[in-house]
Amino acid sequence: MSNLSRRSLVAGAASLPALAAGAAVAIEVEPDPIFAAIEWYKSAWDAFDDFGGSESSPQYDVLEQVFQQAQDALFATVPTTPDGMKALISFCVNDKTISASELPDEVLNTLHKSASMMARRS
Repeated sequence: MSNLSRRSLVAGAASLPALAAGAAVAIEVEPDPIFAAIEWYKSAWDAFDDFGGSESSPQYDVLEQVFQQAQDALFATVPTTPDGMKALISFCVNDKTISASELPDEVLNTLHKSASMMARRS
């Protein structure tokens, strides 16, 4: 005969919500990397745009290179959340520093990867 009584079964079941809440708290959700990529792009653009020196100076070359790296990262970073996907689309549509000719291949491919990844999760 089992040592499991109705009383121990009910007591055990009563603790399940607490265990589930504890498990939910223990799971850390990593932030969507697209937000950091957007911020890096904005910072790099601001530094590049605010530079008042000559285009032939080494500082100009460095700022231009950092801006290009930030732009490449922005276009290559795959949003991992619906909010991230929305942020990237909104940024690309509303930001005046991005040329429409740069968007079709890189950004659409990135958004497609993001949508595919989210579809597999659900």
